[in-house]
Amino acid sequence: MKKVLTPDQIRANRQRFIELLKSTGREGVSNVIKYLTEDTGFFTTISSAKRHHNWPGGLAQHCLGVYDIALKTGRLSGVPQDSVIIAALLHDICKADSFLPAALRDRPATRRMKAIGRGKHGRRSLLMLEELGLKMTREEKDAIEHHMHPHKNASLLRSPLYRAIITGDSSDAFRSSFFRELK
Repeated sequence: MKKVLTPDQIRANRQRFIELLKSTGREGVSNVIKYLTEDTGFFTTISSAKRHHNWPGGLAQHCLGVYDIALKTGRLSGVPQDSVIIAALLHDICKADSFLPAALRDRPATRRMKAIGRGKHGRRSLLMLEELGLKMTREEKDAIEHHMHPHKNASLLRSPLYRAIITGDSSDAFRSSFFRELK
């Protein structure tokens, strides 16, 4: 049985997500917000076709879950909150239109982002954010690009932000999948 978010829950997630992004004051964040709110189905789409958070609104819910876990983990190591916000909320931005019906995927902004190409979704997310003009630190870029493969990036494990993001991502995905299996 799939989890169902109510329209009010989806709206609340959207509002919280946008407020967190705005709180960073980061150069280019307004472009990212515009892209997410006007050009994509980010707040209403699923996170994965077969795995975690595979219900409407699941992508934004997952990114907020990653943020909540990563913030707690990162605080222990002194990671700046704005870095956690950027890396956690935007690590899967390339999935924004991945699960929309074909007719909705043929919009100018979607076509522009799809032109970035295929490949690992961490890399695609990073390239999309750079295309949108978001200013990020090297550590934020690494956390976004390599969040799926910590075993292949042992040197990145020295980064407290990277550790916080991979902990948040894997923990939130597991929590979603685990509880779905119990139903």
